[in-house]
Amino acid sequence: MSQRINYSRFTKVLNVKVDTIKKYISYLEECFIIYTAYMYSKKQVISTRKEKKLFFVDCGLRNSLLLKEIDELEKTKIVENLVFSHVLSLKKRDLFPKIFYWMDKARNEVDIVFTLNGKIIPIEVKYANDIIKKDLKGLIKFCETFKTQGIVITKDLLKKEENIIYIPAWLFLLTVPKKKYARHP
Repeated sequence: MSQRINYSRFTKVLNVKVDTIKKYISYLEECFIIYTAYMYSKKQVISTRKEKKLFFVDCGLRNSLLLKEIDELEKTKIVENLVFSHVLSLKKRDLFPKIFYWMDKARNEVDIVFTLNGKIIPIEVKYANDIIKKDLKGLIKFCETFKTQGIVITKDLLKKEENIIYIPAWLFLLTVPKKKYARHP
């Protein structure tokens, strides 16, 4: 579903130039088949040198192309993509400018990061109900670094623990944040 990409690996496997791969990826983006998420930083400067993360915009299309059996691991990937697609639909309503992912030097990762009304929102998808702290190392580190609250998307678990909110996927997919509108005189 989502995958960090490294252009040099693609060039070796496909035996094509980096520019060709970038062009193909841009075509897929223009057709709304994939979305490229860049690494989040405090400055929100898009780094073209860091690894990017590709998301399939339509997981139904992805699933029909792969013809894979859907096991528990695959369900988690599908839910991560559904959550991403939902966040992308909010982005298209101009609620925020870009969607990122985050990873520290120890390779702890947060699946989705964006800002809404000036607040940083990190989301980690763990489609399960038994989630241990070790599974949230990236999210915890992100929340400490950026002094924010995090969201964990779960199977059915709804609770708040310290600075992390656990939300069932079905409930998260029903949410639509309010946009701050300018008042007209």
